[in-house]
Amino acid sequence: MACSFHHEEECSSNKSRIRILKDNQWALIIPPVHSLHSSPCVESCPPGAISRDEATGAVSVDAEACVGCENCISACPIRALALDEEKGIAFKCDLCGGDPECVKWCLMEHLPEGS
Repeated sequence: MACSFHHEEECSSNKSRIRILKDNQWALIIPPVHSLHSSPCVESCPPGAISRDEATGAVSVDAEACVGCENCISACPIRALALDEEKGIAFKCDLCGGDPECVKWCLMEHLPEGS
């Protein structure tokens, strides 16, 4: 929720750049997934709307250049990209410019050791 609020000013699991994957057949919930910042999505983007920041290594989507073709979503091996239905563009974790909001709100640091 911290992610979607930071980026979209609303709490919505559909607008979070962090994906939580579920497999109902096997009753599995895979921990939050953020982008691997790898090449398949970059290479799959026809208009070149996805690029890697050479300084940080982060891969991001240029919302102005994205045409919503969903090629990147299909190419991502861990399904870390999604389509914003309202805007018609792909989105993914952008590491919040190097200061991830999710880390600030993560409760894991408050758990006792061994939990």
